[in-house]
Amino acid sequence: MWELISSKEQKQYQIIEHLYYAEETQTIEDLTKITGASRRSTVDDLKEVRKHVEAAGGVLHTNNDGLEIRLPRHYCIDYFQNQLIQRALGFNLLELLFFHTKLSAKQLEDRLYLSTSSLNRRVQAANSAMREFGLSIQTNPYTIQGDEYLIRRFFTTYFIEAYGYEYWPFESVDFEEVSAIMDSLTALSSIKFETVNFHRFKVFTAVSLIRERKGFDIYNSKLNESPIDTSELLKVTKHVDRWLSTLHLPKDKHAEYTKLYTYYMFYYFKSYTDKPLSFFNQHAALKFMEDLEKIASNFQLPKIDFSQLSEKIDEMLFNYSKIPYKRALDNYLLFPSRDLSLVGFYKWNYPLFYDQLNQVLKTMYLDYELSEQNVNVQTLLSTVLNRWDQLTLHLYENYSVCRLLVYSPISLRHANNLASMLRSKLERACTVEVFSGTRLTKKQLSSYEFDILVTATTPKINISQPVIAMHRKLSGHHMAPLVKEIDRIMDMNRSKSRYTFNEI
Repeated sequence: MWELISSKEQKQYQIIEHLYYAEETQTIEDLTKITGASRRSTVDDLKEVRKHVEAAGGVLHTNNDGLEIRLPRHYCIDYFQNQLIQRALGFNLLELLFFHTKLSAKQLEDRLYLSTSSLNRRVQAANSAMREFGLSIQTNPYTIQGDEYLIRRFFTTYFIEAYGYEYWPFESVDFEEVSAIMDSLTALSSIKFETVNFHRFKVFTAVSLIRERKGFDIYNSKLNESPIDTSELLKVTKHVDRWLSTLHLPKDKHAEYTKLYTYYMFYYFKSYTDKPLSFFNQHAALKFMEDLEKIASNFQLPKIDFSQLSEKIDEMLFNYSKIPYKRALDNYLLFPSRDLSLVGFYKWNYPLFYDQLNQVLKTMYLDYELSEQNVNVQTLLSTVLNRWDQLTLHLYENYSVCRLLVYSPISLRHANNLASMLRSKLERACTVEVFSGTRLTKKQLSSYEFDILVTATTPKINISQPVIAMHRKLSGHHMAPLVKEIDRIMDMNRSKSRYTFNEI
């Protein structure tokens, strides 16, 4: 999809990204190596980079050692990624065709301020970029063509990548109504929502509603060409109907959402149910569960129920076997999600575990008549690693923790006091809690007691507590804003305790 971003914009983003992740200041020569551009061209690009950084409230700082980006502490790289896509005319073209379905060349030229030749070049670039997603643009009139399920997946991913997690670009879909549906989902004991990307679910809902209302049927997909268990589909329909009945929606909306979520839960959401519904390939899925249990035993990990995880991998491999566009089944267009970085973390830190898991997945491909070339291995590995309950914690405790044994000949009490002091220093006396709401709002935050809010993306929320956007690299100076704020809070809390003691 990078074909839709101009070469100049690509170079400017490369500079921003490189400076964002750099552990130390960078020279112009360093940046020319990254972009492959001349020194003069890089200097010109830096002028635009400075504008983008300042628009975010940051500074492109220069000194004798080189350059570095200084951003407000609640900003992440995702801000620049969103802006990059929003500025790209190629993506603007696709967004127009999504919302308006069919447009003439004249309408597109007027809306995008393009000449006929420029429009033709944009369409050619878009067709080239979308080919691996199984989609294309048909002309006279201009419209998006392809499998309906793939169209919805593509635009769900596009709107998340273009507008982030806090902006709602769908005027015709009531955000509060969709949010209420998501909130009700968390109340269901039959749904395991720990791994649900609620915002993606909301955006998929909006994209699907818009497509349905324009006359495009979700069941017009290759996924429906294979024989299915009708009794299982009926079971899912009843499950969805009972869930939506608790919301007391108007009849037309109830029917609309029931159709949408029945499809979604049958083909994509089954693995989130507390009790597994069924497998597309039962033999392979059950064997996968056994293999995961063996890996857990090999690495002395707690025994857990792998049925939901197995069901998810079964569903993903089934989709790969029916849809010949593996790129279309990824959850990103330009920028891989942060959870994909976990794959590299495991490959480097726990190579034996990584190799065993990778080998188990490879043995599954043949059961679905697939080869490694037909699937996205990184996505499958990431799915297992992210859904394996507390996997990182248990591997860390088994293989990465430095265990201290404290001894004091003075007394046991002295040893305990020394141990407490070490814990306060080594663990920084911090407690960590996870926000489990479906939407980051002041109202939902009010039920938590916290000193610092740490986020994985750039939030648009104004609260009294400091907000720190966590860098993907949890090391070096990238941790400095959080460490500095923790120290400030601890000093403040110590001052409070001294003041309170004096008052008493």
